[in-house]
Amino acid sequence: MKEHDSYKTSELISAINEIVKYGLQPGLTIPGRDKLLEKNLIKIYNLYFDIHYVYDDKEYPDFDKTQFPDINYNIKKQF
Repeated sequence: MKEHDSYKTSELISAINEIVKYGLQPGLTIPGRDKLLEKNLIKIYNLYFDIHYVYDDKEYPDFDKTQFPDINYNIKKQF
């Protein structure tokens, strides 16, 4: 992976982490949250086209949603 792609991947992960908060942290209060959410969604969209990925063939376990709070409930409660 090129240095440019590594930096962009870091930006992507950061934007995803900002969005994930809405589903994982019940009662989250962030001033201007709608604008921040919009900003991070746009950032993800733009980075999607700018990063050259190298996929590996490893097997990863399926997502176990029982390890996390009810994400759908948290998101609905936020908005």
